[in-house]
Amino acid sequence: GLSNAPPPHTQPSALPATSAAHQREREGEELRLGGFSVEELERSDFDANRFVSTARRSTPLDELCGSLALHLANLRASLIDTINQDYAAFVGMASSLRGLDKAVGKIRLPVEQLREEVQEIRDAAAAQVDMLDAKLAERRGLLLAQRRLVLLLNAEESLGRVEELLEKRVQG
Repeated sequence: GLSNAPPPHTQPSALPATSAAHQREREGEELRLGGFSVEELERSDFDANRFVSTARRSTPLDELCGSLALHLANLRASLIDTINQDYAAFVGMASSLRGLDKAVGKIRLPVEQLREEVQEIRDAAAAQVDMLDAKLAERRGLLLAQRRLVLLLNAEESLGRVEELLEKRVQG
């Protein structure tokens, strides 16, 4: 873990072992710092110069400095606590994953073989689809040729009738 030592410019006795300030924040109380809400420090438009010049009017500078140092120490303690909690979870997760690479290695070959077989089946199916498309195109061509033949036969039959009629007229 990380050290929970206070910053060099603060007195160790001024730092609680557990962050009372963060405990109050968790309980919903507003954390005050030298007469000002800590939320002011966390605003996205925070201006340190404006804060100090405003705070100096109501709070002596050494008290404000001590309050800010205490808040910094509380933030550091909270950060260290969070890192330590996350680190423990990370280490626990890493230890639970031991041996997973061996298990993955055992199934890698069968999965790759299965992938190859699936690809072969896809390729064979695509070849069959291509063959069926070619047969359907051939069949459409044959049907078109058949229709043309039927039309030609009908035209020949009609011409034969017309010739018969013309012969009967010429003879008759």
